[in-house]
Amino acid sequence: MAQPLDDIKSQIKALNPPEKSELLRVLVSELEPETDDGVAQAWLEEAKRRHAELAAGTASPIPASVVFQRARERLRR
Repeated sequence: MAQPLDDIKSQIKALNPPEKSELLRVLVSELEPETDDGVAQAWLEEAKRRHAELAAGTASPIPASVVFQRARERLRR
């Protein structure tokens, strides 16, 4: 199986960036488990709600660096 994988790797190196991006999307979708439509819909509604709050100014964004730092601090406790 090593030889076919080596061949695939060589072919990937020959792709241009947009083709590599598309390949990555396909591979990730193959690895992700099937999602429940209800869960996907709930996440979509949550994202829309959060966007509306940000747009209305009723919520403030938190930089990812702050979020990760807070998470690390909580995990240390």
